[in-house]
Amino acid sequence: MRKTNVLLTVVFCVLVGCQSTPTPSPLVTPTSPKQPIELKPMEVEISGLPENVFASLSVSKPPSSQPIIQAERGTGVWKLDLPLYCDICVVTANVSGYTNTPISYTIKIIDGKLQVYDADNKATNRAVFAFTAAP
Repeated sequence: MRKTNVLLTVVFCVLVGCQSTPTPSPLVTPTSPKQPIELKPMEVEISGLPENVFASLSVSKPPSSQPIIQAERGTGVWKLDLPLYCDICVVTANVSGYTNTPISYTIKIIDGKLQVYDADNKATNRAVFAFTAAP
């Protein structure tokens, strides 16, 4: 009888000791919505294309050539909104059956100011792509 009481007491203590007391779950604070991406406008000029022909503009962030912005534009002056996180990027314009000069521009955004450089690393106000029909 005494062995039974001791055994029951041990079993009871083990069962009670194995039960964990519930701990309150940590408070979950709501996450703030994503901040909007700040954009910096840049002018791009396209010339030499007929009215119904459009240039394919691409903006990529080196070292990747994967475009982060793509647009199609005809002859004229256009605005491209570049993300400020793109501290250095490359703008290119292409049209099948046409050649253009220059081929690309390097864009640097430093302290929120946009700087445009041509292939000769000369600063300019905007990217200007002049197209001519390929021979």
